[in-house]
Amino acid sequence: MEKKFWSMMLDVGGWLESQHFDEYLSYLRKRVLDESLSDVVVTTEFFSSFIDTNMDPKQELFPGLLDDLNKMMEGTSSTSYIKSWTGVKRLYFPHNIAETHWMAVRADFENNELVVFDSLRCFRSDDEIVRSLEPHRKWFGNVACILNGIVYDPEIMPLWNVKRPTVPQQTTSDCGVFTMKFIELDMVGKDFKELENMTESRMKQVRLLMAYSICKEFQETLNV
Repeated sequence: MEKKFWSMMLDVGGWLESQHFDEYLSYLRKRVLDESLSDVVVTTEFFSSFIDTNMDPKQELFPGLLDDLNKMMEGTSSTSYIKSWTGVKRLYFPHNIAETHWMAVRADFENNELVVFDSLRCFRSDDEIVRSLEPHRKWFGNVACILNGIVYDPEIMPLWNVKRPTVPQQTTSDCGVFTMKFIELDMVGKDFKELENMTESRMKQVRLLMAYSICKEFQETLNV
């Protein structure tokens, strides 16, 4: 990782890039395994856009899962610390809307709904969020059927609902940081109180701790 990676990681208000998401999500996937969170799956930065670009919500049924996604579901993907989706209840992924804003999404397989954690609610209306997740609403219904060994039928498995609960809001351009922290806290059952009334000095600390976690996970990988 180059110096630019770390300077952007530590710059309050700085826009995080794909590599930042990749590295921190890898750290979170390792935590899922280390803490034996058997019903939790954390995906990748490209996961949401992959569904957007490869799945046509106008089709009666989605095409067969492409190879990368199929391997991800089976837990055989080359992605670091990936695990099988068997028994999954909560699946997390970052979602980008209009290439300008990041938010966290929890796919809830118990309630058949997508829960959106958005740190900038004033940016988009609820209807806009739902439209941006239209492919996902059908795709996850399909996946739920596959995981339960049944053929997808829209009469049995309608479009998933979308919820957008009230969560702490950003005051700087730190949506990427909020997105990853929402995933990290929710996956272990914690609330978001530590993200409330975020100040610049506290955001610096959050970013520093995230950078430390990435370094620690990378060092452990080298020592294996």
